Amino acid sequence: MRSRRQHDDHDGCVAVLGPILIEQVHEKDYHRFGRLRSMPTVTWFEIPAADTGRAKKFYQSLFGWKVRPFPAEFKEDFWMVETGGEVGGDLFRREAPDQQMMIYIDVPSIEAYLQRVVDLGGQVLTGKTEVPGMGFLAVCEDTEKNRFGLWEGAGGSGE
Repeated sequence: MRSRRQHDDHDGCVAVLGPILIEQVHEKDYHRFGRLRSMPTVTWFEIPAADTGRAKKFYQSLFGWKVRPFPAEFKEDFWMVETGGEVGGDLFRREAPDQQMMIYIDVPSIEAYLQRVVDLGGQVLTGKTEVPGMGFLAVCEDTEKNRFGLWEGAGGSGE
């Protein structure tokens, strides 16, 4: 399903209506990139969780990712996570108490996603931090106490 553009007179934004979520972005960013992703993407990740159902709900609600069962002989309670990009990951029952994940997820606006993290029961550990000449990052913690990073490139809507 293709996204549709709809002009919104509020603050010069464009509403992008996609198959999974509605995203607000500035008009200049829409024209700069020519198209928008339907959801944020990552390189690869593994998410260990004490409660995979709760973790699954958190990530589906936060990013709109698809999480489906993936039977694996080597792990119980194993889920494939599809981000909408070329790379995905997996979610599975935590195998050791100190098992953690760390990933960086590319988002159009760190500020918007930091608020969503809090609204969905996560925590912000390190707020928006500039990486000179490259962009911005933030570190958060999900409902399962896993740390993850948010990344907004220098051309993102936070400029």
